[in-house]
Amino acid sequence: MTTDPNARVFKADKSSLLDLKNVCDDALKEYLESKGGFRQSHKHTDIKLVLGYLGCIFAAAGSYYGYIHPFELPETKFWTGNGKIIISVNSSVQGYDPYYDLDIHMVATGSSGSLKSKKTTHQQFSTALRFWFDEDGVLAQDQFEADILKFLANTEATHIE
Repeated sequence: MTTDPNARVFKADKSSLLDLKNVCDDALKEYLESKGGFRQSHKHTDIKLVLGYLGCIFAAAGSYYGYIHPFELPETKFWTGNGKIIISVNSSVQGYDPYYDLDIHMVATGSSGSLKSKKTTHQQFSTALRFWFDEDGVLAQDQFEADILKFLANTEATHIE
């Protein structure tokens, strides 16, 4: 158990794989944000929403303009960020199999943001959920965080201490 009195206690119904997976997902998110130095960004979702609405507006305007005048296809442009680590985390529990599968894709770009300095890393991790929960269904955060830290230490793109 965690020695920090302010630490959040994660508890799940041990007979429900979905509950166990969701508790592990919540603990992983909290760990990455508090001790891993990462923070969740909703910018990608917000940009997708804005682009979706703009796409509808441009589609309607293009349909109207195309109805009146024929036009050529627009050019495609690509945009890149600079000096960031982008992490995609996917977790799953298969059917009646009590194993927590974690799949992490990381893309780290250099300070110039060019494709030449881009490093991509892919890691997979799987462990039995019984190692992280006690008889009452309480998550053993120390063991959970130690396993996640050991897993992330194998990745070249992260520097978590």
